[in-house]
This record gives sequence, structure tokens and C-alpha cells, in this order.
Amino acid sequence: TVVDANTFTVVDAASGATSGNVNRVIWVRASGNIASIIRNAVGDYTATFTTAMADANYAFSGAAEGRTNHPGSIVATSFTAAPTASAIRFHSGLTGSNSDIGTFEDKSRISFTVFR
Repeated sequence: TVVDANTFTVVDAASGATSGNVNRVIWVRASGNIASIIRNAVGDYTATFTTAMADANYAFSGAAEGRTNHPGSIVATSFTAAPTASAIRFHSGLTGSNSDIGTFEDKSRISFTVFR
């Protein structure tokens, strides 16, 4: 049951628990060669390949769903962690003209492609 924009109530008839934690789940809609995606922090993810690439010399391109005041949300590879043959770290962030440009933000939909 939705209480307000930040609160909801869950009734669990099986366990009768009255408190607990809610975990964010990352769904991979079409995996191609992605074994898993891990959220490292807000807007910071690591995708692990099912089958390792031949090397780390591949290209990455991505886009993220924007929001009303930031329609130009982007996805970019990390400059702090070089891509490897088995994984790539990437960020979803903001573009535009507001003061929070360049900050990381979780998005409801992120799409990316790896080219080799």
C-alpha cells in the first residue's frame, strides 16, 4: 500500500514480519553477453561478461533514461577503473545546465552496448 511518495506498507502473511529491509534489484532485460550487473554506489555499476572479451580493447556506448529537469542523462565508462576483458565499470550521470551536472544518479532504465 502506498502511504506517500517515500513510504509504503508491505503485508507478508507468511512470515508475519513487521519490519525489515527492502533491497533494490537490478534486472537485465536482454543480456547479450552480460552475466551480472552490480551496483557499487549511486549511479556506479560494474557489468561482468558471461564470456570474457579477447582483451580490453572494445568500445562502450550507453544512454540512460532522463528526468524532467535533466533530459540529457548519460552513461559513461569509469575513468577510475579501466575496462578489463571480463568486466566494465560505468556510471549514469547528468548533463544540462543545472548545478548538479556531472553527479551520478541511479536511473530506472540504462541501455548500453559493447562493440568489439
